[in-house]
Amino acid sequence: MNTPYTAGARRYDSPLTAAPRGKAAVRAWLRQRRASGLPPPSPMEVRSQLRECQLAHERLARTALAIVRQHGFDALSMVRLARHMNASRSAIYEQAGTMAALQAVVLRAYEEEFARQVLQAAREAEAGLPRLRKLFDASGAHFAGEARHCIYLMPPARLDKLPGALAACVELGKARWRNAFTQAIHEAIAAGHLAPECQPGPLAASLFKLLHALHDRAADAEPFEAVERTHARFEGALLPYRAAPPAAVASAPARARPPRQPAAFRWPDWLMSGATLTNQAE
Repeated sequence: MNTPYTAGARRYDSPLTAAPRGKAAVRAWLRQRRASGLPPPSPMEVRSQLRECQLAHERLARTALAIVRQHGFDALSMVRLARHMNASRSAIYEQAGTMAALQAVVLRAYEEEFARQVLQAAREAEAGLPRLRKLFDASGAHFAGEARHCIYLMPPARLDKLPGALAACVELGKARWRNAFTQAIHEAIAAGHLAPECQPGPLAASLFKLLHALHDRAADAEPFEAVERTHARFEGALLPYRAAPPAAVASAPARARPPRQPAAFRWPDWLMSGATLTNQAE
């Protein structure tokens, strides 16, 4: 599937060969039935087998990804996976295939989860600074929830120990994530939320450093507190690049009113004329 920020672009061809799943697993099941001399299955049996293969593959991917998150790629093995899944090693080998195929399954599951939780969530936000803020917050929440080993924040020394094809796919996924940040910064500049002189590259690099520090602190401190502190530092990193608010239009000064003078008291004419007539009658 095409991930956000790569709409219209061709998805990279992964050099990894994943374990069979879905229709490929059903075709393998049909070949086994034919080799065993069993009659062709009914359409209902094929649909049921397809659903079972999909569920089994999803369970295999979730379990293997949990092992990698907790212990790293070095600890992933068929024996450990069989123990976690309460299955025999032969069943795991039959379902996963080779070790390279199992690693491809783990990486594909991680990419789909990351695209759904981070990239797609940011794409749904308004273009500009809201999208950049959502992308950073979603990335921080994802990395803070990682137990120990995060695939996209893997140190270079550990990444070099991976097979060449697997390391290349990890680098491609990290490049798509960095491009999402760069594009969000460009959109914020175009929307007038960031100053035109803002350089997307240095700003994105400073945000990546904050996310790396968040992952390191989340393993030792409370994840919620680490996320709150990182969000405050994110706002501080944006402060030098924020666009100045538009100048207010100067309005004409209001004309000063003269102070009101108290009116001099004067007796009414009708009253004064009545008093004069009374005095004359007396």
